[in-house]
Amino acid sequence: TACDCERAMEPALPQKLFLMTDPNLLAKFNDPKGRVQTLIKSGKTDEECLEELFLATLSRMPTAKDRQSFADHRRLVGSRREALIDTMWALINTREFILNH
Repeated sequence: TACDCERAMEPALPQKLFLMTDPNLLAKFNDPKGRVQTLIKSGKTDEECLEELFLATLSRMPTAKDRQSFADHRRLVGSRREALIDTMWALINTREFILNH
């Protein structure tokens, strides 16, 4: 069934844990010339940054729900830097990203 197929395509826990702890990936997030740090320092709005992160990772625009989740998180953490890094982490750890890339 479609449901069984979805479960079979679910990324394995070790794969998810690797993405969360990979030192090379961590370094890219903090690279002053990298996408995340460039966005943090840019004059772009939070909304424009969110769109760029979604296009770069999932090749699609964020949904209304995605936009609301980001806005809620941004208010909660307060820091633009923290909100954008958290969002990038969340995006690369989604099943949508892992299964497509």
